[in-house]
Amino acid sequence: MLVPYSFRLRSPLGAFVALVLVGFVEFVVQLGTGAAQVCGSSGLANHLEWSGSAVILVTLGGFGAYSRRVLPVLGAIVAAGVWVAIVAHLVPGGTGDCFH
Repeated sequence: MLVPYSFRLRSPLGAFVALVLVGFVEFVVQLGTGAAQVCGSSGLANHLEWSGSAVILVTLGGFGAYSRRVLPVLGAIVAAGVWVAIVAHLVPGGTGDCFH
């Protein structure tokens, strides 16, 4: 994904900034989804999280990579994180580790 950005920006620094930005957003989303997950081991919730996240990341992230824009990729990461948190709360049994 960063190769098209480096050609478009014509700057290794620009590609590095995009990498740092994507990494930071991914870290924040992981913290948020980790804190939002409900204790449990529901297979349905797990499958819904993975399949929904895959659809969101492929469609929005693919659009961002195709159009060589960073914001749709970041939006896809955030939307997938929100999807995981919503599914963990709405599906009975939840999914994820307990934080004690």
